[in-house]
Amino acid sequence: MSEINIPKENEGFIYTILSFERNVEIKCNKNCRYIKDKKYYQDCPAQLTMGNGKTKSKFTADKLVLNIKNIGGHENWTFASNEVLLVDGAGFIHEGEFMCYENLPVNYTGEGQQLLSQTQMNFILLFYPLPENVNVSRFKINIYNKWIDFILQDFDESVSSLFNAVKKKEKVIEYNEEGEKKHISNTYLDYNLKYDLERFEKRLLDLKVKLFSRFNNILTQAEKTKLDNKITSEIYALDLELEEKQESEYNQVKENFTAIKDEYTRRAK
Repeated sequence: MSEINIPKENEGFIYTILSFERNVEIKCNKNCRYIKDKKYYQDCPAQLTMGNGKTKSKFTADKLVLNIKNIGGHENWTFASNEVLLVDGAGFIHEGEFMCYENLPVNYTGEGQQLLSQTQMNFILLFYPLPENVNVSRFKINIYNKWIDFILQDFDESVSSLFNAVKKKEKVIEYNEEGEKKHISNTYLDYNLKYDLERFEKRLLDLKVKLFSRFNNILTQAEKTKLDNKITSEIYALDLELEEKQESEYNQVKENFTAIKDEYTRRAK
């Protein structure tokens, strides 16, 4: 099950993978100067443009398009290319490079840009193309000092049982009739539960964005009413659904939801 396009948030930074394409032909608009005794070209993704000529009009790469929004108060976060890691099906990591400024579309930026509060930026990262028989499992992205997974598909069968075991563990303790500990075991977080938690986190993130728009954007009265209706409907739906979730893994989701709901109630007065 793919969750690659689900936005992920930490400390007010929202990261969204807009697209990922493999073996994309990149047409280069820049006339790069040749570096003597090297088989690459200045400012181009490492190794991607290997050849004998002084310029190369096109090359092939795996292409990731990423959007970052800063809806919080932090103003000193600079996004670097080594904070996005491609993880293949066998668990090996691959680093990419930013698309050269000469080849970027409108509203896209490259390396060294600072993300100011209440702004957003689009980035393109290029990875050396993997062989066709190598799967891409996920991207690990550092969102303000917290590494978060964007999962495209599970690991290959040969390593899946090994890596999937390294999930959140819950200790289960059984007692005998005298109240003494009889058995202690570890139960790993079920994958279906994991995706359900991710689904709730996405809805809470969407709700958080709606709250930000409601109280920070310039809106007409009609727009405010429309947004209020959407927010209250989503709060009501989440209330009903989370009430049925009794597993301890949902406790953090419930706490986050309560905080968002309380904030809306307070600010809407």
